Amino acid sequence: MTWRPETPEDLEKARRFYDSARGVGPDAPERRRLRPGAPVRRTSEELRFISAILARPDSDRPYLDYADWLEEEGDAYGAYIRACINQNNTSMTSSPEIWLEHDRTREALLEKHGEKWIKPLTDLGLQPEVIGIRNLNFWFKHRGTIQEMEIDRPGILPENAARFFGGAPLVRRLRLNDESCDVGRIARVPQMAQIEEIESFDAAPPHFMEMCRSPHLAKLRRLDLLFDSTAEPLGEEGGQALAAARWLTGLRRLKMSYAKMGDRGIPCFVSVPAAARLEYLELPNDGGTGEGLAAVLSSSHLSGLQTLIWNGNKCGKDAFALCHAAPCRDTLRELGLGACVEDGDGVAVAESLAAASFARLERFDFNGNRLDGGGLTALLAAPWLAGLRTLNLSKTQLGDAELESLAQTDFRRLEHLQIDYNVFRDAGVSALCRGLSWPALKKLDLMADEDQPPPGVDAAQALAASSRFPNLAELDLRGFTLGTAGAEALARSSRLNSLTSLKVTASLVSSDGGGMLLNRFGESILDVS
Repeated sequence: MTWRPETPEDLEKARRFYDSARGVGPDAPERRRLRPGAPVRRTSEELRFISAILARPDSDRPYLDYADWLEEEGDAYGAYIRACINQNNTSMTSSPEIWLEHDRTREALLEKHGEKWIKPLTDLGLQPEVIGIRNLNFWFKHRGTIQEMEIDRPGILPENAARFFGGAPLVRRLRLNDESCDVGRIARVPQMAQIEEIESFDAAPPHFMEMCRSPHLAKLRRLDLLFDSTAEPLGEEGGQALAAARWLTGLRRLKMSYAKMGDRGIPCFVSVPAAARLEYLELPNDGGTGEGLAAVLSSSHLSGLQTLIWNGNKCGKDAFALCHAAPCRDTLRELGLGACVEDGDGVAVAESLAAASFARLERFDFNGNRLDGGGLTALLAAPWLAGLRTLNLSKTQLGDAELESLAQTDFRRLEHLQIDYNVFRDAGVSALCRGLSWPALKKLDLMADEDQPPPGVDAAQALAASSRFPNLAELDLRGFTLGTAGAEALARSSRLNSLTSLKVTASLVSSDGGGMLLNRFGESILDVS
């Protein structure tokens, strides 16, 4: 249900409610209001210790040197950093008493001094909160220092950059979660030179173009941008701007959702040497088609790519024919091709994928592409299937015959199989339960498509009796018509002792059956929706 203000008075109420929820405006809680203040003053000596940590953030040594100096200055924060490092370096299993001693020391110092340490940030209206729960430990997660921050209100960056970085001088990761956060203006702040990761939930094409011109992002390693799906496309101009960005040379992970660079923009940046360090590339719903995918697959500069997510970009079969010769074929560990195959090309695309030598592939997502009519048979010929750990074949029109073929595949390493929202029934599930053991399988998603006749009692009984999944921990049977008999079979099964999660649909399980499942599995395991 959506409420749309109809009068100026209603609109003003809506605006005040929205501002209050974001922690701004006259109705905001006191703890979320931005207060006047000045940047934290630090001596040149302290700044040298901070710079040393930023230069070697994964080594204990610079933190301990900083802790020594702080303790010499009579600052309890030094003891806190030392306690955090000592706890991190102590095994809770082999030395529980020592670990707990460090934990008590750390917690006592945080309780006594923590509010003072974070005051420069709380004066800006920022709070260590997650879904309304406030805990200082949410911020002090990295050797006792604050290195990750979420900006969820206006007026922080770039307006109060000096105060923000003064209060969090070691921050390396920024999460921009407010519509006022202009990633282009923020990228112009000199202190951004220490930032390694940026995640923005409201990016706009003009802001991105300005970000590409920033000289202050030399340390940037990870960039996740979500664009408004209704915004103007970045197009070729956006691809050229990215190709020219100084910081592209250091980037390891790039995710741009709804950026819409398309077939003209994507080749611009994947074809330059500056993209050579990319290990993760995700361009979902970009508007790219076969030409964009072909540019990625044929780029000699992406030979080290480990993850490629192309979900939502429709492509013709010719682009997939490049898989067998793609420079990244020997390094790819994850390939996401959800809902990107043109109707009628399923078999040809499956054949091209099966012919590729993805020697290290562990995660494959093909959801939303039709595999009926021989598509699955073609795909199952792929030698790389034996190395998969996760396989997503949701919404691929798998029927009983396809599940019988799937059941004959040797998935000895497979840990997660998603075949939900398909058209199989009891016979297909029963076939899946027969055959060689899949010893690694821990999660099986079988949720039924509500628009199709669902599996029922026979499927539940087959699952309950099957020895094929000895280590199954999570089982999704939502949409299955279990009734009393199906629920009873699951409740009495001696094969489901490893379950930690069982999902069923309340309206498709009788009250007696629901009671049996609850008695067997308990509320912590049984999820009834």
